[in-house]
Amino acid sequence: MSRIDRKDLRHLPNETAALLSRRDVLQALAAASLGGLLATGAGVAAGPRKMEPPVVWVIDAGSFTTDERLTMAALQGLANRTTPRVFLNYGGSLAFLRFDFPLASGEKPDGWNRAAAAALSKKYPAIDDYWIAELARLGLFQFKTCTVEKLIAHCAPHVKGLILYHNIDDDLAIAATMAGLRAALPVTPLVRCQWFARLQHPPATIFDVGSLYTQYPRGVPRRVAAHRWAIEHLLPECSRGGVFSRVFDYGSAAFDTLPDVDLAIQQRWFTFQLDYGNSNTHPTHNPKRLQEIDLESSLLDKILNHLEPWAPVYGWGEPGEGAVVDHISRSGHVLICTANGNGTFFWDMPVLTRPFGQPGKQRTTPKLEDKIYIAFMVNEGDTLKCLTALENAGSWIQPERGRFPINWGMDPLLYREFPGLVSYYYKTATPHDYFFAASSCWGYAHPDAMPDKLILPYARLINQGLRSTGLTIGDIWWDENLKKRGLWNAFLKTSGLRGLTQWSSGFQSVEYPAAGIPVVYSRDYYTLKDPLVTAKQLLAQSQQIAGPWFVVIYGGMPTGTPYLFDQVIKRLPRERFEPLRLDDFFNLAREARPKIEGLCWQHDKLIRKSQK
Repeated sequence: MSRIDRKDLRHLPNETAALLSRRDVLQALAAASLGGLLATGAGVAAGPRKMEPPVVWVIDAGSFTTDERLTMAALQGLANRTTPRVFLNYGGSLAFLRFDFPLASGEKPDGWNRAAAAALSKKYPAIDDYWIAELARLGLFQFKTCTVEKLIAHCAPHVKGLILYHNIDDDLAIAATMAGLRAALPVTPLVRCQWFARLQHPPATIFDVGSLYTQYPRGVPRRVAAHRWAIEHLLPECSRGGVFSRVFDYGSAAFDTLPDVDLAIQQRWFTFQLDYGNSNTHPTHNPKRLQEIDLESSLLDKILNHLEPWAPVYGWGEPGEGAVVDHISRSGHVLICTANGNGTFFWDMPVLTRPFGQPGKQRTTPKLEDKIYIAFMVNEGDTLKCLTALENAGSWIQPERGRFPINWGMDPLLYREFPGLVSYYYKTATPHDYFFAASSCWGYAHPDAMPDKLILPYARLINQGLRSTGLTIGDIWWDENLKKRGLWNAFLKTSGLRGLTQWSSGFQSVEYPAAGIPVVYSRDYYTLKDPLVTAKQLLAQSQQIAGPWFVVIYGGMPTGTPYLFDQVIKRLPRERFEPLRLDDFFNLAREARPKIEGLCWQHDKLIRKSQK
């Protein structure tokens, strides 16, 4: 189902209108139960509860097999179609839902204050445990632990049958896509026996994917043949508003995107597991596999062509980040990286505050001085896994947050998709927290990979996203190709951005393109591992740079956390270094233009170079 504004509900069938308006019911409940909420450093103070919050059934999913994950995520997607009813607690079984507490002496990563980590680990074994406790404390939901058998019984009205499959890698496209379209659960024979055989009234098996095996063309890999069948028979029925891309990343269940199939099933999206590469650039050298990859690429294009312009692809893929994002970008779509689960729960989390406005409006604007100004930036706000993981492995609840300015990436697309989840960060923000549009300002995309005809439409989409969210500063990877094609200034001007950060290849500078938008280039993306080393590098710069000068330090756990940033700041003299929010950072960069334009820090010295 496409995303449609509330004002357009009158044009829709009653069933569709009900699906879209379910948030209104939840917001009414939130307004009644959240009166008087106040922001604190790490959470929200719960107000008096005026009505009983809805019950959410919690399942311990930490020990599920891959096939059990698929069945239970499908059940969650169906049950959560009209309101959040099911929460799957994956515990530490999903890598991105771990706090990465450094509990053992010398254990890495050391993105945490050890004392804070020790205290928090006693309360929250994993990030799912935090959300259960926090949202219950706020009075939003009552969480009740449930067995699988009881949950199946509770959710029986939402399930119309079972879809039998036999190998998840071969059958997923058919089994998961059909599950969303037919309101059925994908099961293996073993899962059907374990969870459904003893029910008094078990759901009927309405389709067996194995019945298609003899129809597949000889010599075609079964997974490819299954995708062909699904594209022909199921894709036309699917929503054009999104798709889900599954990958068993790093060969580990901890990085599998499969738990996010609940969103695809809830939204009636097409689900696939295909390679994004091509035989000319793929890292494999297996001739047979290269032939299969070209087949998969052609099928992938058919799936993406089914979508509305700029519809998101949720999930991840192979053979790697560059190939995945480039392929999606060339097709006129964007990526939302996942590997977190519970998307359908957070989809309808009540909104805690509106409108979304930057924190700390009543504050003093700094004056330009001969200082080195630092913008600490936390990445991955362009991913759903970052928002559900408290801004990367729990960074948001570190006690150092709020002591000095930190800039947090947020994706305007996720404001539309998950307004309640986004609102939690606004409600709990301090005046020192600032939100910027994470790469690439509307979903994750590579504009330099897009054909010319898509550049300005994408820039207009960014403009709309910024206006709808109040964000003004962005981060986009990368700009060289757009410069070579003569599209850079038009792209910047159309985007509506007030400032842009760029990951450079070994230099630092501020450029002032004709579009009038300062662009800050930084070599310090994902370099902060040892605060002492970073502080020494900055002090060395200060010996050669009188100031003003502007430095971006960008990262995410374990290369960018409030604790690590705090350790850097403590080692720098404040009369020479000042951390800033990005709005102040770019305002001062504009003012400093006569002093710094054309200067560049490269090879550990300050040089003057021609404008790029």
